[in-house]
Amino acid sequence: MPVRMMQYVAALYDHLVRGKVIDLADGLSPVLPIVIYNGDARWRHSPEVFLSFPRRSVGTIQICG
Repeated sequence: MPVRMMQYVAALYDHLVRGKVIDLADGLSPVLPIVIYNGDARWRHSPEVFLSFPRRSVGTIQICG
């Protein structure tokens, strides 16, 4: 679910930029996604993106510039 939420936010930004609703030069407004689960069973998945990856890979991302 966390990765899907990131995809939804990215799709929203993409839609706004392609539709010229916003200009990237002005920066992107923050988006706060909210998920409401209404299932019968208790939600058993982590809401944290970083917990979706093996522990060894967290913190190994390098930003090239």
